[in-house]
Amino acid sequence: AARARCAAPTGLPHDGEAARTRDFDDLVALWPRCGFDSAQQAADEYRLAYPDAPDDPHLTDWIMGIAERAAGG
Repeated sequence: AARARCAAPTGLPHDGEAARTRDFDDLVALWPRCGFDSAQQAADEYRLAYPDAPDDPHLTDWIMGIAERAAGG
């Protein structure tokens, strides 16, 4: 049976949960150095930088989870 591919919130293909977990952990480590004032700002700037990317209504919430985890939440 073929294994379904999962998509990250950015629309980039990943081979599953392990890849998304690594991405999330890396982004948590990078968040304090990114300079964004909020998850909303990061999502807005992503959308400006990649206007042709598929819309992801969960992007801001996903980034908010990264910021909260980076803050120790």
